[in-house]
Amino acid sequence: MELIRTKHSDLSAVIFAEFQKFMDENSGYFKDDAVISFAYPISNINLISSIDSINKYHDYVSFFKAADASYSYIAINYLKELSFHPGNISTLTPNISAIHSKIVNNWSEHNLTNVPLITGAVKFNAVHLNDDWNDFGTNKLVVPEIIIYQHSEETFLIYNHINSSSNNIDEHLNKIDQVINSLLFNHKSNNNNLLVPIDRNGVDENEKEDWEDLINNAKGYLKSSLIKIVLSRKIEIETTDEVNWSYLIEKLNDRNTECYIYMCKSNDAVFFGASPEKFLSVQDKIIDIDAMAGSAAGDSTDVTRELLNKKNLKEHKIVTDFICDTLSNYAKDVVAAEQPLIIKLSDVQHLHTKITAKLQSNEKVLSLIDSLFPTPAVCGIPKDEALKAIRELETHDRGLYSGLIGWINPELNCEFAVAIRSALYKNNKLFLFAGSGIVEESVPEDEFFETELKLKTILNLFDGKDTR
Repeated sequence: MELIRTKHSDLSAVIFAEFQKFMDENSGYFKDDAVISFAYPISNINLISSIDSINKYHDYVSFFKAADASYSYIAINYLKELSFHPGNISTLTPNISAIHSKIVNNWSEHNLTNVPLITGAVKFNAVHLNDDWNDFGTNKLVVPEIIIYQHSEETFLIYNHINSSSNNIDEHLNKIDQVINSLLFNHKSNNNNLLVPIDRNGVDENEKEDWEDLINNAKGYLKSSLIKIVLSRKIEIETTDEVNWSYLIEKLNDRNTECYIYMCKSNDAVFFGASPEKFLSVQDKIIDIDAMAGSAAGDSTDVTRELLNKKNLKEHKIVTDFICDTLSNYAKDVVAAEQPLIIKLSDVQHLHTKITAKLQSNEKVLSLIDSLFPTPAVCGIPKDEALKAIRELETHDRGLYSGLIGWINPELNCEFAVAIRSALYKNNKLFLFAGSGIVEESVPEDEFFETELKLKTILNLFDGKDTR
């Protein structure tokens, strides 16, 4: 791929020289196929402002910002794939253990303790496959070639390499240089950072009728052993101009400050969103999970009727109980608040319960993920029966929507968000997704309104209004 500039920047040369020095000093510790991870501090930059430029010159790019804004990263391309079948992420445990046993890095020199070395997105487990999601291939996590990692007001370029006898010095320099030039010489948009407004032309009445039929069919399943099922909508909108990704993600971040902000680009397809829901965080065996279910409009003033009603409280309790029961098999000291809190976002309010626990063993992290995912918040309960019903009722491929996005490090610390409030952009089309939890008390019209609220997270980005 062509470099942005033909001459290596001074910073590229400095980083490369330090990388060579690190390689020479540690050559005796390298094992075959070991991951060598070299971190170098660089000047603080606005990562989001670099996304558009990086996207133009790299086939695989993943951006992730923590909900509390404590850290963010851009992962660029990948040198190692860790593939797994749906529902079997635990099969990666030996692969990650092997990385941990061989890795050579300089992270301790910079007090880096939670480098997101293994990143990626996990698809929702469904079978309605179509071409929309082909660019993302099968389920996999990856070790990126380069990570731009930002935390505690510090920024690091982390260059990853797999040790082999065919090390190519020029190749190392070119890869570092290409990213540095992307960061230093950001592409300037021709459209003054504006997004072309989208006119959705209202809601098609056929959509409402189809949704009502879907809900009524789902209630037939609820009369058996299903307690809850989450159904989703997909809408498709044509776009008329090239997207400036830095501006879009910045606007998404400005309007959803309490959410995870994420973007995953593979070839020409981009999946992005702003999720309020933490699926799982594990730090030194301490587990932190969000139980989030039950929704109302963001401007609702009658909270008792619209949010703290029987339907929402039941739906929320189903999710909370499932998470706590599952955790009890892997952890101790499981603690959940007795009453849910209300989290208020720009367009929607949710019931939210924070759940914590102490993991028995880090080696069980991926097995815990398999047991929890997908949670009743995006799937239903019992999980296997809900998945089966979703496959029978929904006609679209969810792909990465309602899946997971985040990272794992070699010690099996991790953080994943639930990939909701999201859209897929491909071939000048936007595919937007939103879902709603269905229980016996559900009213189709209310559930349709809930999905409309959730679609606004993405639709409002194209309202023609600047946030600055």
